[in-house]
Amino acid sequence: DATFNALVSMSEQRIAGQFDSIRNIASSVGYSSDVQRYILNMTANERVENYQSIKYMFGLLISANPAVEAIYIANDHGVFLEQGGYPYMFEQFNVDYADQMDQMTFKGFFSRVYYKATERKNETPYCIFYLPINTLPSVVHPKDAQFYCAVLFDVAKLLEINTEETQSTEILIYDGKVLS
Repeated sequence: DATFNALVSMSEQRIAGQFDSIRNIASSVGYSSDVQRYILNMTANERVENYQSIKYMFGLLISANPAVEAIYIANDHGVFLEQGGYPYMFEQFNVDYADQMDQMTFKGFFSRVYYKATERKNETPYCIFYLPINTLPSVVHPKDAQFYCAVLFDVAKLLEINTEETQSTEILIYDGKVLS
């Protein structure tokens, strides 16, 4: 029982850490002064000059977590920046946002799990984390702009736990009670 409880606790911490990683990626992107300047202050020529460095930053953050498939900066009118593809992801924005409008917090929210066929053979369960972003005080803008960072991630990859301690662990639960 003690071993089982320790494994469950370890698994919970690992999974919570994965979700925190998604939140941190969204926050790093949305509250980057470079990203905010790109969206709010730059001229078209400045955007062209800075586009590759912004995309490089997005790429680094996507590679930081193998579950992350794409990152978007958007508002309810459209996408400003994206990395990773998956154009159908943004189609879910208005649906998810409308569902969460009344409960919106600055902590953001996770969408429901969607199943969408990708280039892989099987349908992939994915989820989107939305983080509302306010303008930074250091980014001069006449009006406080509201936009969102959306991070698309593969749920199965996020929840994978491949450690030696848990590879051969099986749990039998019946009617809400752990039997074995």
